[in-house]
Formats: sequence, structure tokens, C-alpha cells
Amino acid sequence: MDWWEVLNPAQQRAMMKRFITQPTVIAAPAPVATTAMDTQPRRTKRKKLLIDDFKGTASESVEAWLATVSQKVSRQRALGGDTWTSEELFYGVTAHLKGAASKWFISVSEEMDAEEVRAP
Repeated sequence: MDWWEVLNPAQQRAMMKRFITQPTVIAAPAPVATTAMDTQPRRTKRKKLLIDDFKGTASESVEAWLATVSQKVSRQRALGGDTWTSEELFYGVTAHLKGAASKWFISVSEEMDAEEVRAP
């Protein structure tokens, strides 16, 4: 007796399905769903203001520090193409105030309103 004859009809059909090639059906591509991430504008590269910290010690000159800030911002604009809004500069520069200078700025900024921050 042959091995094929030992199989019942359901088993024979199952074996035939395995060995007979079915024509491949090409399915239509699934529609691409847009998410909230797709519709939001891409974030720009985070800017980094490369300036020295100002601590407000007696040996430091605030005028000299502000002059170097201006020079370094201009240099970054020329070399790296970084442009800064007045608000970005405000937050970028004030992040470099440390120690006594930071304490002074906190006391002054409590009295500032949003328009003073955005003023050119």
C-alpha cells in the first residue's frame, strides 16, 4: 500500500494544498493614515548660544561680558547661520547668568512683563 492511500480524503486535500501553487494575489497597498505627528511642522535644530557664563563678581566687568556676547552672537550668525530673535537672545543670554548675577536678574525679572522680554 502506498503512503498516499493511507491518508483520509481530508488529509489528502491538505497535502495537495501544500504542494499546488496558488496564483498570488497582489493586494492593493493599505492606505497611509496621517497622524498628528505628520501634520505638525518639524522642529528645528535646537540652537545653542556659545557664550561664557557671567557670575557678577567684583573682578568681572558686565560691559566687557556684554561686548563679548554681542561678538559671539555675530560670529555664530556668520559662521553657522544661526539667527536669533530678541526673545531667544533674552532667554539664551540670561541662562548664562550665574551666582550673584543670577540672583540679581531673578529679582529684576519678577517686575518684568512679557512685552519687555520680547522688546527688540
